[in-house]
Amino acid sequence: MEFNQIIEDELKLPLISLCGILASEEEFEQFAFFAAIIPLLEDENREDQVLLAVLELSRCAFLGFHYSPTTALLIDQLLERAITLSHTMSAESLQ
Repeated sequence: MEFNQIIEDELKLPLISLCGILASEEEFEQFAFFAAIIPLLEDENREDQVLLAVLELSRCAFLGFHYSPTTALLIDQLLERAITLSHTMSAESLQ
């Protein structure tokens, strides 16, 4: 699988889905935070932008947001994927 497709499948689409859920739960502040990350993933081939998106995404743990249990699980899964991708990207850049 190509890098851009992995970013699309593992980060961008789940992030868009999460925003839809937050909007339906009327969690507009949380929605705005996560929606602001999506443009960073516009060009999935720009590793610097992808890493910036991962860093921004990780900030959600420190902003004091409250989530429904289902949404919290989705965010945890998204963060796990983001961390795994960033580790993979860092390892590949060292070679």
